[in-house]
Amino acid sequence: MTRRVARVAVGTVVALAFVGVGILPAFAVRTVLARTTPTVVDRSGCESFPDLLAIAHNEATRRERTLDALVVLLRARHDPFALNATQLATLHAARDGVATLDQTIAQGCYRSRSTLISQIGVLFADRIYWLRVPQTQIVAAADYLAAAETRLANAATKLEAAAGSNAAARADIAAMRAALATTTQHLGAAPSISAAIAAVLGLQPARDMTRNVETIQTARTELIAARGALDAARAAGSRALAALRH
Repeated sequence: MTRRVARVAVGTVVALAFVGVGILPAFAVRTVLARTTPTVVDRSGCESFPDLLAIAHNEATRRERTLDALVVLLRARHDPFALNATQLATLHAARDGVATLDQTIAQGCYRSRSTLISQIGVLFADRIYWLRVPQTQIVAAADYLAAAETRLANAATKLEAAAGSNAAARADIAAMRAALATTTQHLGAAPSISAAIAAVLGLQPARDMTRNVETIQTARTELIAARGALDAARAAGSRALAALRH
């Protein structure tokens, strides 16, 4: 064993021993090991394609920013259906995948443009804009509509208490309750969300996105119907309030 190898071996063993007693942090060991086992990449024959590498990095960065914005959007919502944690984990995993791929592409060895283009294509296979964006927007919309439904239901309760024998107000409150019931049919009653909307959470990136698109569209249709019912409930509540003021 040469002196250099001996020093490296002793340094590594000592570093690991210190970790065992909690003296040397793990990152220090990784540094020691990285220094003792350098990775040598044979870049002979590698071609430089700066234009394609720039495109790849820009696309990766754009996706990372989009995923970050989706995380912010979802964290700002209440979570009446207990779906947000699952979707946030999906978004974090997607972002990590994009960041890793960005690094892999930048450090890769490419002998032809077609090889690099094929690697860049993996970025698009993640379906960030085709799947993760609408998927997250649907979850956020369901959260928003559920919160609005709760507020209107509370308002209906207060209006009923104030209506007394006011026939006009009571009729409008009944219409308000009916509209809220329709909302629940399309949206679900927290913490149980409708099956059509829940199905979106299970979608995964696919080469053929036909089924995913259909599932997303069905969920959107349910959300639009729920929103329409809430608008009807709000209008009926406004009429009931006006009747009580006369």
